[in-house]
Amino acid sequence: MPSCPRGASTPDPARHAAPDGVGGRDGADLRASADTGVDLPVSERPCVIFDFDGTLADTTASVIACARVALSEYGMSEEEMGDLRRLIGPPFPAGYTMVYGMPPEDAERVCARYREIYGSLGRQGHPLYPGMGELLRELRARGRRLAIASSKLRRMVEPMLEDDGVLDLFDYVSAQDDPDHADKAYLVGRALRGLGARPGDAVMVGDRDYDVLGAAQVGVPTVAVLFGTAPEEELRRAGALAVAHSAQELRAALIGPGAPRRA
Repeated sequence: MPSCPRGASTPDPARHAAPDGVGGRDGADLRASADTGVDLPVSERPCVIFDFDGTLADTTASVIACARVALSEYGMSEEEMGDLRRLIGPPFPAGYTMVYGMPPEDAERVCARYREIYGSLGRQGHPLYPGMGELLRELRARGRRLAIASSKLRRMVEPMLEDDGVLDLFDYVSAQDDPDHADKAYLVGRALRGLGARPGDAVMVGDRDYDVLGAAQVGVPTVAVLFGTAPEEELRRAGALAVAHSAQELRAALIGPGAPRRA
């Protein structure tokens, strides 16, 4: 694929300041060092990479409900399950080992049952968050190139994106094809290669510290959303460049505050 267009920016404190309602890390602006040594603001980076669960789609209730059934069938009590939101973010099936210390073979069995239940939910199991479809379309209308970096199985995430009517908006989908290559750094790196982009061309959008830390490993900064599952403290501690409470605040970070709407 052709490379994303590159360009330098002229320092402008007003333009680079954190948008209203979007908190830059430690009061910093929304610039991030590109691999070329040029500080390219997030609003000018030509490529945007999105996580899926908790970022584009509201899957929290579905993930928790399906995991609860699978774990209950495995023999785990509610007390032993604890906060099931811990399962959102880590790649499956390894997430069950990471959170509950399951032997890998048990984690695979529980995960298979979870996926069987989740796959039966249909579109109601993964609705887009309010305003996210419009934001994706506006980014494309502005010439931005979009990718997914999700630890979800490809055979699951692509039909979900299609159900939500946004699959055709993405230039590349980086999803799990192999459980040995499901960590976020690998997936973001593959998304960059699929876009023909360098780290300095892109910004990640995610909702967990896994997204922030994984993207940082390959040199990509993250704008985190707070409508997923992680508390703000987790995201800032991981190093999120900014946090957004809504699609409108995310738009301000990715496009710029006060930018006229473009369909």
